[in-house]
Amino acid sequence: MLDNRAIIPLYANENLLNNLFTVVVQQYAQIRTVTTRSQQSIKITTPLANIIKGPYIQGTCTIELLNEFANQRTEERISKIIVVLLETKGILETNNLLKKINTKQDIDNIQENDYVEFKSTLSKSPQIKHIEDIIKYMEMKHTFSADGKEVSSETLAKLKNSLEEWKNSNSLKFITSGLAGTNTKAVVPLQLKYMQDSIDDLYDNYVTVMGKVVKGLDRGNKDISLSSHTYYDFLDDLHFKGFRDKFLKDSPIDGVYRNNFINDDTSFIEVLPIAMYI
Repeated sequence: MLDNRAIIPLYANENLLNNLFTVVVQQYAQIRTVTTRSQQSIKITTPLANIIKGPYIQGTCTIELLNEFANQRTEERISKIIVVLLETKGILETNNLLKKINTKQDIDNIQENDYVEFKSTLSKSPQIKHIEDIIKYMEMKHTFSADGKEVSSETLAKLKNSLEEWKNSNSLKFITSGLAGTNTKAVVPLQLKYMQDSIDDLYDNYVTVMGKVVKGLDRGNKDISLSSHTYYDFLDDLHFKGFRDKFLKDSPIDGVYRNNFINDDTSFIEVLPIAMYI
């Protein structure tokens, strides 16, 4: 496979990336000093009689003044986020700090605090998708029912507002497909404020994720929390059943609400994303 050098960033956590760039430049890269030189030249041609006094002075005189200026600047930090991304990635690769996940052996060798890069599709967490499906179904029923009274407008508005607040104030957890063709998946928490493009570009498309492993296989094999830090975390099967019986009769919505992944044969790692690109 050809190396993807002309990457298009979809997500870049500028705070993490700038901090990491500063660290790797100080530890692994030589600070570059750029010298620029400029010259100023002044040339004057005048009759010789204007300079030397005498009765028989003839001819012309040319005077040239040359001055050179030298300026040095040391490049320690570049604020352009794309340049920072490319240079940080290059430094990590040059110093063997970025692990490419391509095989099962690569996955088995993952340790917490490793910097990794892998390609995968990303899906919304089941918790988010469940609430979004409920809202879409209720909107459809509110719009196309005979009198529109089967759905509470107040309840629908509360669901939509709380979901938007959740998306804008907390990390949204995405789940990869099996990495390198294995049954190991990665949980990737994203903050929408760092999206460089529409979040819809992430769905059902292969994207490359560069990030730091914050939970390895030894801890990730347990159920991974989908905590949203909202009241949805207190929603259980009993309360959801009551809601479903009242508002979602005969709907195709799954009748079980899950706050955790059900871990069967799937293992998980958790990766804090620094950047994602295609």
